[in-house]
Amino acid sequence: PYRKTSDDLQAVRLSTQDGKQIALTGLIRTQIQKDDPALLRSNQRRVHRLRFRTTEDSADRAVTRAYERMEQLMKAEVPSGSTDPKDSTEARDPSKNRFTIQPVNAKTIDSLKSLLFAFAFSCVLIYQLLAGQFESLLHPLALLLSIPSLMVGAGVALFISQSGLNISSGIGIIMLSGIVINASIALFEGIEIRKSEMEVQTTSDLIRCIIEAGQSRIRPILLTTFTTIGGILPLAIGIGSGSENQQPMGIAMVGGLLVGTAVALIAFPTFYYLIERRKLQ
Repeated sequence: PYRKTSDDLQAVRLSTQDGKQIALTGLIRTQIQKDDPALLRSNQRRVHRLRFRTTEDSADRAVTRAYERMEQLMKAEVPSGSTDPKDSTEARDPSKNRFTIQPVNAKTIDSLKSLLFAFAFSCVLIYQLLAGQFESLLHPLALLLSIPSLMVGAGVALFISQSGLNISSGIGIIMLSGIVINASIALFEGIEIRKSEMEVQTTSDLIRCIIEAGQSRIRPILLTTFTTIGGILPLAIGIGSGSENQQPMGIAMVGGLLVGTAVALIAFPTFYYLIERRKLQ
């Protein structure tokens, strides 16, 4: 039979070597106490985790009350009930007790902060590579204009799909920062080739050079963009089992690539014209 209480456990009888039956209550001593099902430690110190749910309207008031209550408990000398002398010493000394109140997704927030640093570092690295390749400090800034626009597109796509910003979508945005800039680079190379073929002396010549370069590069840019979107689209739709975890990445990349490419085709030629016009003047 199942033993659900301590009395059921004490009623168990054991056989000795001489064949006699003795009750387990004569061999053991039972004690009822409350303790955690698992012992958690952080930096060699015992940790207790308390979770509670609040409504959106009463969240601030509940957190304030929980903070005040925990401060009272930390100042009180509460025995730990543990057989570990170290745990008992820590529990009885209020000066060694600490507590923090944080949201459930605290680890996710920390991971997103790390992704934000990685995104900023990737932008700096892209700028250095472009500045060294094109031997200019202003043109790479114009090339990087598509990166803020991809964040807008990714944010709108995540909002419409109600996916939200998480680690998966953050990784997609970082990956997209090196992809969406290809349209601007293709336009820049086309404009530089046209400038080497024709003598650009006035602003009208510069405008004609930019237009001709855009007409010759628009088709490969759009073809590359749509083929990339076609490859990511199954991921964004969520086809297959277990695709829910990676779906925000695909949604962010599709939205960011559409908006980033569209803005690159308009913003980069405009800023390129403003930069080169000052040289002609």
